[in-house]
Amino acid sequence: MCYYKCMDINKARKVRAWRRTLDELAKKDGVTLEDLCEYTGLAYNGKETAIYKKLPKKRTAFIGAGMAHHQPVEVINDWIQTFGGKKKLYVKDISEDLVWIYLIEANAADRDSGKNYFRLYEKCQAVTHATWKELWDELTMDPEETADVEMQLEDVDYDDDFEGLRTFVIDHMDSFKVAYSKPRRMLDSYVELILDAFRRAGKPGMRGLTDLRGWLDDSMINYIAGDSEMITVIDKKSRRKTVKIKYVPKNKRIHISMCLALGMGRSEIDEYLRLMGFAPLSEDDEREGCLIEMLEKWDEKYPLATSLRAELKEGERSILETNKRQQAAEEMLMLRQDLREIYEKQGLEFPYLREQRDGE
Repeated sequence: MCYYKCMDINKARKVRAWRRTLDELAKKDGVTLEDLCEYTGLAYNGKETAIYKKLPKKRTAFIGAGMAHHQPVEVINDWIQTFGGKKKLYVKDISEDLVWIYLIEANAADRDSGKNYFRLYEKCQAVTHATWKELWDELTMDPEETADVEMQLEDVDYDDDFEGLRTFVIDHMDSFKVAYSKPRRMLDSYVELILDAFRRAGKPGMRGLTDLRGWLDDSMINYIAGDSEMITVIDKKSRRKTVKIKYVPKNKRIHISMCLALGMGRSEIDEYLRLMGFAPLSEDDEREGCLIEMLEKWDEKYPLATSLRAELKEGERSILETNKRQQAAEEMLMLRQDLREIYEKQGLEFPYLREQRDGE
């Protein structure tokens, strides 16, 4: 049995760990809280600041704190995942993350000039966005792996006009166009697995993604729809690609909800979260620990669903008969609703089945 009684205790523990991290850095490099606030533009009342009093809610706060202390990308990403519960900076996300990674690396290498790289974000982003728009219509030919793009960005030297970054964007445009393709392909594979089971059973009205409306939220369908190889937006009227990037949810809970709506178990959810740049489900987190426990019990109760989704890992079709495959697909689609009922019977809040809010 799991409860949320320890959530406040765990949160307090994280706050203490975060404060200890800032204290140790301040002692090591002499950058005080007042210096940090001046660097980032945060308010400081002479004694403390919100970034120290409680855990930051935005990734930019972790980024600013890290840059004030000249920390590398790896450290800041660890803060973002561990303390913030958010996705780490992703080099192929040209809308925001690429710029931060570039500035963080330039800042980490420059401890003497006194330049405030954190406040150069908007100016730098304008350059990358203009380049993106300029090259948008070119064909995608040879995208590279994320790790290769990250390594090559490390070799780009900082310059005040961001010409090095602009050249980098031009050279790697194909890679930026396929941002988040791996996790979206994973979602596609689950959609197709479920629909295929219904098609083979001759179930009418289950031909495509939109037929899963009701089990999947409209926002989930909008995100999964389209070519998973291209993180692009299609204009509803002209049906042509625009220069806008498809909105990628920033809230970990929303991504977990999407996985549950498609019937994923713990290991599959962890794999998806890793691909998205989030930390996996943690038993140390009361809310996620509770979900882990419930998922394990659900898997024991519904072995057919477990067998069906195992096909995606093993790469071959199971021996499930057609009617059993349909039953397994139905069970996968009911996972979220089943979990909600279990939570409600135990008097617990179920945070993975509610209306999404814009910007989460």
